[in-house]
Amino acid sequence: MEAARESRVTATGSPPAGSSEAADAPHRNEALDHVERQTAVLVRHIELLYRRTDVHNTLDRAEYLLLRTLDDSGPMNINALAAVLGLDPSTAGRQVSVLQKAGFVARSPDPADRRCSVVTPTAEGLARMREVQTKRTDNHEYLLRDWTDEDVQTLGAILAKYNTSVAEKYLTGSALIEETAAGK
Repeated sequence: MEAARESRVTATGSPPAGSSEAADAPHRNEALDHVERQTAVLVRHIELLYRRTDVHNTLDRAEYLLLRTLDDSGPMNINALAAVLGLDPSTAGRQVSVLQKAGFVARSPDPADRRCSVVTPTAEGLARMREVQTKRTDNHEYLLRDWTDEDVQTLGAILAKYNTSVAEKYLTGSALIEETAAGK
């Protein structure tokens, strides 16, 4: 179905003139404009929350997400961790080094390739991550206190869908393939 839709879209990304999709294009363009504006505001609000709350006093966002990823997915090597987080392996390695010095992760030789190491969260690292997770959850609970359970679930589903689209395009999808082909 998606392939059929793609074949009906012109090189500019618009449906061909005269198609039923062309009639919906102004509505879609308005909706996309609204999405663009709201994502810009969302990013600003996320920065505002970061600056005005104590949520990240113990772990910064990168440390939190790295520990959360290890907690969700289990121990992994730097290359796998970098891929999951959308980072360059050297960046992931630096973040792991900071967490290792703090005692929040441990490295051990990768049984599949002794030149690599497997990163595992420590009990202290997981405790610190859970502390931040609780603060973040409490903050969301406060911000969404007037929302219905259904609205909160819908927001979570929409954000997950959006994050999946971003990951597919920039981590595993066409943009990454195009950049690789272009030698970037």
